[in-house]
Amino acid sequence: MKNWSYLVLVLSFLASTPLFAQQRVNTSTTQETKTIHYYSFEAKNTNQDVLNNLEETLGRFDFVTQAKVKYKPENGMGQIIVLVTQPIITSENQAEFQPTQLKKTLINFGFTPIQYSKEPYVVK
Repeated sequence: MKNWSYLVLVLSFLASTPLFAQQRVNTSTTQETKTIHYYSFEAKNTNQDVLNNLEETLGRFDFVTQAKVKYKPENGMGQIIVLVTQPIITSENQAEFQPTQLKKTLINFGFTPIQYSKEPYVVK
């Protein structure tokens, strides 16, 4: 009888092992979300070096894949375009892109932020 209970214990252990192995989540295929962020701004009397510096600064933000600055000197208006690629948010404490960084950066460069918008990035 003692051997029988030992055999049942071993068999139950072996039977439960594959169940735990199947519950493992494959973390190598992380899903991402891509968005494009736009911020129009006013900048009177600025030069190309300042605009290039702004573009480089935006490109160094976390999750920013690409940054571009468009500027029309004849009316003193411009727009920043930022492509953001980040993992899908799965927890409350997970780091994510903060659009407020864009406004703060424009202000730090002496520009006047006007309008912010964002949209999903769709590959055509």
